[in-house]
Amino acid sequence: MRIWIKIRMQAVNDPFQSIYHPENDRICFRSGAIETANVGMHYFTSQSMLDAHGRIRMKRLIASCVLLCCGSVCFAQVKNPVSTVVREILPRQQKNLVAAVEEMPANKFNFKPTEPQMTFGHLVGHITESNNFLCAKIADATPPKAEEMKDTDKDKLVDALKKSFEFCSTELAKVDDSKLGDTVQLFGGREGPRAFAMIALTNDWADHYSAAAQYLRLNGLLPPTAQKK
Repeated sequence: MRIWIKIRMQAVNDPFQSIYHPENDRICFRSGAIETANVGMHYFTSQSMLDAHGRIRMKRLIASCVLLCCGSVCFAQVKNPVSTVVREILPRQQKNLVAAVEEMPANKFNFKPTEPQMTFGHLVGHITESNNFLCAKIADATPPKAEEMKDTDKDKLVDALKKSFEFCSTELAKVDDSKLGDTVQLFGGREGPRAFAMIALTNDWADHYSAAAQYLRLNGLLPPTAQKK
């Protein structure tokens, strides 16, 4: 025989107590201070959880719940959480940024919202440069040689952007979290921890996609993530 147990907290005026409902195999814990939804469910054998009078052995129940929670935490741990998450973020950002750049017509690559701002083509070149620079710093690698391109040369700019993401994918695959505290040289010659470059990379992807999306909308185009699937 197995009993299905639901743990539920309710806000009532009664002091803390537990009630077993045999008609629906449920235990309710009542407290005047706490109210939460069902927090855990598990099968327990009647022999281990009930005493001779059919009452719940609270110490065993609580101990079992603690063990379940600890087990869940252990299984959820990731060996290299920072580098792993960055690698997981990359494919979606790559897809969206490349799609945004490809969507903009070639004759709009010289478009800029206001005179002081960069052209769309220059933005694409900047994204490529940022990818190559930061991924090289993160992986302690040599960045690809930069090719001279005009802001209006869509084909070359798109190709360079794709290659920069390929470079990042290759180099980030080799990275773990063991050297995040090492000092590297960042933009402008200033120094900082390698972790800064990794965080800056993901920030730049979000910032650059936001900028590209604005350029598209100002030209009557929907950004990739706003389009109906």
